[in-house]
Amino acid sequence: MATIGFVGPGSTGSAIAGRLVSAGHDVVAWNRSVEPLTESVKPGRVRPPR
Repeated sequence: MATIGFVGPGSTGSAIAGRLVSAGHDVVAWNRSVEPLTESVKPGRVRPPR
């Protein structure tokens, strides 16, 4: 499947990212502060960029 990236995902982007992961896509997210990503960055979910 595709790799999809989000910049500053927020609440809407995080929800979309979760659905994309459930559909089998690899999702990468970046935000200038880490706190908003900590909830969505879990094993099997959204991953931060390398």
